[in-house]
Amino acid sequence: MLAFFSRLAFRVIFELKNNKYTLLSLVLFTSSITCRAQSPADVCASAVAISPSIYCTTTAYTLPGTFVYDGISSSCATGNQDDGWYTFTAQTSNYTFVLGGDFNHTAAVYSGTCGALVPVSCANATSGNNAIVYLNTTPGLVYYIQVQRNSGAAAANMTGTYSLCYTSTPGGVKNSIKAWYKAGPNVVRTGSNVTGWNSEVGNVHFTDVINTPTYNTSIANFNPAVLFDGTSYLHNLSVLGSDILSSTNNTVFIVAKAKSGGIILKWDQNQATNRLGFEANPFPAATYLRLDHPGDLNSKTGGTPGEWNIMAAATTTATDDFIVNGLTVASGPGGTNNTALTAPLSMSGNSWSPHLCNSEITEAIFFANTLSGLELTRVQSYLAVKYGITLGNNASPSTTMNLCCGATTMASKRLLLLEEVW
Repeated sequence: MLAFFSRLAFRVIFELKNNKYTLLSLVLFTSSITCRAQSPADVCASAVAISPSIYCTTTAYTLPGTFVYDGISSSCATGNQDDGWYTFTAQTSNYTFVLGGDFNHTAAVYSGTCGALVPVSCANATSGNNAIVYLNTTPGLVYYIQVQRNSGAAAANMTGTYSLCYTSTPGGVKNSIKAWYKAGPNVVRTGSNVTGWNSEVGNVHFTDVINTPTYNTSIANFNPAVLFDGTSYLHNLSVLGSDILSSTNNTVFIVAKAKSGGIILKWDQNQATNRLGFEANPFPAATYLRLDHPGDLNSKTGGTPGEWNIMAAATTTATDDFIVNGLTVASGPGGTNNTALTAPLSMSGNSWSPHLCNSEITEAIFFANTLSGLELTRVQSYLAVKYGITLGNNASPSTTMNLCCGATTMASKRLLLLEEVW
């Protein structure tokens, strides 16, 4: 059985002319995707832990007729037959749960604890159709999913598929995405004081806070950002490289305003040959941005600090491209990372460098692959529209800037881009 559901999306059309992108139209539409999922426990206290899927793959399940109804009935339930339980811990604020079954069935989601469940959302469907639950969740909270059969004989088994999916990815690009730090619900804070920053996907979170960065709800084109004052920074002291990178090909994005020299974002194992990240240089009065990666450290520079920039590193073993606001501002020899090692992942500074950056950061994305030209364009366009940044317009001192993503020879070209809701 295949589980289908619709997703709201953007169609964004740009015109490329004289190395600048102009937004032509922004249209909402829906698309359909297919998912898959695994079998539940009989009681809430033994709920089976599941993880969300980026690619929305489904897995078959069986709800045995021998399971006992727990006595918990959601507002969507149309009959109280057997039920089973899953659980997950939210990392982000938006998920979709899809349940198919060969009897009438209900999917209900709760927060709280098994002894004191709080209804969140539910949906029901008839045999052969899908119950679809759209969730607005709180990052860090545990949720319970009740799968219930609403028809059939007491001893009947219900079979079907389910999936728990992330609602969106940047630019609709899912190619090996490892981490996605997006200012908003994923920033852990007390008032305006930031105490952590969770990734939208994956399991690498910023859990260590130095000198308390602050949170502004509407500073980046009316979007939130984390503010670092030149003494504060975030890091995770022990990040396995393979959790965010591949050893060879990677694409990393960050949207930031660097107001002084220093580290902007970096995974750094030994300050020399096993690192990947961005800095503003020199310190303390920065005049350019820099990509650091093994093979050709300290030489890939360009861009203008003091303004909002979309920085991207597109790395391979042969060549690294440093892309700022859609322009390739520097290229150089590539390199590899030993991703079997652990190292600190730091934002706006780290524990061994005095070069802490006075900065504002709103989004960072790690792909463990070198994205295609179209994928690069889709992610950059998503960021550009969201943060009001013009692509193909960079006052970098570099004299070798080229429009990235395979578009250097086109004087005028229209690009059709697909973007999911952020």
